[in-house]
Amino acid sequence: MSYIASLPRRRRRQTRSFADAPSSVPELSQNYNELALPQMQEQVQENNHYASPYVYQLTPENFDEFLEQNPNNLCAFTTNWCSHCKEMAPEYVAAAQEAQDNELEFKFAAIDCAANEANEAFCRKQKINSYPTIKYMAGQSKQLQDYHGGRSKKDFIRAARQYSKKSNSMNFQ
Repeated sequence: MSYIASLPRRRRRQTRSFADAPSSVPELSQNYNELALPQMQEQVQENNHYASPYVYQLTPENFDEFLEQNPNNLCAFTTNWCSHCKEMAPEYVAAAQEAQDNELEFKFAAIDCAANEANEAFCRKQKINSYPTIKYMAGQSKQLQDYHGGRSKKDFIRAARQYSKKSNSMNFQ
């Protein structure tokens, strides 16, 4: 007796035929890309919790240029599906706004590591293994370093002031 024949009648009606299913992995992949990717890309853009005029949106293409033009910065490596990233976003955006309002020479940036394949590859290259990962660069060091501070607006502003002072003292010596 087959598995389906052993099911009660109402369960048999609920089973579906796999005759319409893709016959190969490439065909399945193509169907997935045609159906799911456009919706996912729209959703990623809608779910960018760091979208703000105060937070620079980074990509692999503008990352190096941003670091050259803004030697004092915090950079958040995030994803749209990470609950910790979502929790941190309002604090990060508020700190970025306060830094700009107080004319601190410090910029806040974010890169969505799940936005597309290029961002994913870039984040892997940067050795980003968990989210959110925050890195900072102060002064002319040209090296991103791990940020180990808190995740509140107050903590981000404290770090911005501390790193700005550090870079100013490095430039005068």
